[in-house]
Amino acid sequence: MTKTRDILVRAAVIAAAACMMQAAVAVTALPVVEVYPQAVVRTEKVVLADLAGFEGFDEQAAEALGQVEVCSAPKPGEAESVDVEQVRKVLSGARVNLASLCISGSASCKVYRPGAMSDVQQAKADKGQDKHEANTVETAVRKALADRLVKFDGQAEVRFAAASKGVLGLGGKDVTFHVRSRNGVLLGLVTVDVDIVETGKVARTVPVMAEVLLSKGVVVARGPINRGAMVRPEDVSLEERRFTRIEDIGLTTSSVVVGREAKRFIPQGEMVTSRDIQAMPLVRRGDYVTVWFRRGGLSIRGSAKALKEGSQGERIEVKAEPKGQVYAVVVTGPKTVEADPASSGPLLSRAD
Repeated sequence: MTKTRDILVRAAVIAAAACMMQAAVAVTALPVVEVYPQAVVRTEKVVLADLAGFEGFDEQAAEALGQVEVCSAPKPGEAESVDVEQVRKVLSGARVNLASLCISGSASCKVYRPGAMSDVQQAKADKGQDKHEANTVETAVRKALADRLVKFDGQAEVRFAAASKGVLGLGGKDVTFHVRSRNGVLLGLVTVDVDIVETGKVARTVPVMAEVLLSKGVVVARGPINRGAMVRPEDVSLEERRFTRIEDIGLTTSSVVVGREAKRFIPQGEMVTSRDIQAMPLVRRGDYVTVWFRRGGLSIRGSAKALKEGSQGERIEVKAEPKGQVYAVVVTGPKTVEADPASSGPLLSRAD
């Protein structure tokens, strides 16, 4: 009896596993709308084809879905995010049965619209087109990768991997390309899929791998800058550096550095970032400061000892000696503070 029961249990488990496998196959067989992390548009409207790819649809259905309008494009030089919920509403409005497809990819797509190019930029673009006048996978990928970096105002450098060299020359006069990012990575090792479209149909899709760098002028130390020192104009300069990660890009204008205090020792030639500087303290811990109390039209001047350092506009505490009363104040100038209007009096009393 026990042996028979074990056989029945095993049979049930096998049958359940088979059902699960069939269900998984059924799920994966659904057409997929894959939302991209980023997209670049150059027209007044954003359509589905701008921010998503279609897999498992027949060509006619994919083309029709791609032309569905999602929203108005951002203003030139600006970006807006389109989330998955908005994509769902658009598909539903187009009378698409959401249960018959799968929406995957990013939770939202950041849509960027490049601003109008200056005469200098246009001349550079024209020169680049002359240099790469052939309509190939290479030129399409270079343009797509450069468009994604326009808002960072630098010069994109693309180095193709050896494994992609065989497909870079594919193309022709009447061929168009649709370049899709696989992971949304902007710099470093980037992989894209390129749809080669001939006579309105995707003839072939090829993967392309490249290393993308961004050359950009950033602030660097002309000489060593000591911790606690105020940065002078002659202490910094702009130098062009290459970056493989957006988060590594430092400050790009000297004006945001000069007059600030170095939070650490910065060696000569090292890039200066926002983490390395802070507002120059006007009050140091232990300074005896002038305190102004203002109530209505009455102003009273006093003195107290700063319990911490503070920069212009920062809220700190001071102690009035010898009673040890502690007040909240706002830094208004060098060794000058004003009683915080939000504080009606001493916060507490304590001994030295």
